[in-house]
Amino acid sequence: MKSALVTGAGSFIGSELVRGLTKHRVSTHILVRPGSDTKRLEGLSVPPQIHVTDGSGASISNILDQVSPQIVFHFAGVYSREEKAEDIPNLIQSNIEFATQLLDAICRVNKRNRNIKGVINTGSYFQYFDSSTTALNLYAATKNAFEQIATYYSERFTLPITTLVLFDIFGPRDWRTKLLPVILDAQFSGTILDLPRNDLLLNFVHSDDAVECFITAAEQLIMGVTETNLHNYAVRNDKDFKISEIIELFEKFGPEPLRTNWGKWNAPEREITLPWKGPRLPGWQPKISLEDGVCQLIRSKMGES
Repeated sequence: MKSALVTGAGSFIGSELVRGLTKHRVSTHILVRPGSDTKRLEGLSVPPQIHVTDGSGASISNILDQVSPQIVFHFAGVYSREEKAEDIPNLIQSNIEFATQLLDAICRVNKRNRNIKGVINTGSYFQYFDSSTTALNLYAATKNAFEQIATYYSERFTLPITTLVLFDIFGPRDWRTKLLPVILDAQFSGTILDLPRNDLLLNFVHSDDAVECFITAAEQLIMGVTETNLHNYAVRNDKDFKISEIIELFEKFGPEPLRTNWGKWNAPEREITLPWKGPRLPGWQPKISLEDGVCQLIRSKMGES
């Protein structure tokens, strides 16, 4: 892979992919809206080139013509776990309208030069409520809707598109208030950790492994591996973990026992009790176990202390 364009580079996995691409010496470009925060990408040995778009098809097309990437990685979108009425326009605009403008621009630019070999789209296991094709929430429903649109563009314009479905991605640079960072902070601060009533199953993948999955998928599209076109692949580990088992890992490897308060965290109305067991991308498998990942998080935190 010589060149790539990344949308949503301000997200955790998006920023981790940009790091991975630059390490592989890929000419990396990011597509951002005006005012987007790119501070987390500063300090890279080979910083990505930043291109600002107003979200219109003409603006995106102009940037694609300038960049001429081999692959487009699409992460951009808006997330809402339990949407409110006022969230609906933003969810639809970001997850469907902007994403469609992107695909349309790619196809129109490809009519002129055919340089773009494919698109790696990002899905969520929330699109598979209890392993069915029913969406967990409106966010997931908009992701499902866009995949239908992507099928149309792929088939009409012969554009290879692969969707990689993300589960819980974690790593030492994760700044989000997700479960593992919250557990880690509670262990080192001694605060009481509020947990849900139900001991849910979750699937965790280290960000380094997830990045390798995205790069592997891109290389397959560039090489013309057509079998991956319009397939959804699960970026998942072999084993699901209960929250109680995750707590045990932190207590096993960490410096202090955790003070937990089960049932005090308000669970959402709908929960996934059985994570999707979809197929993994051929040629990829995770290398970092959750046990090793937790140890890495703890060592990194101890280094900060």
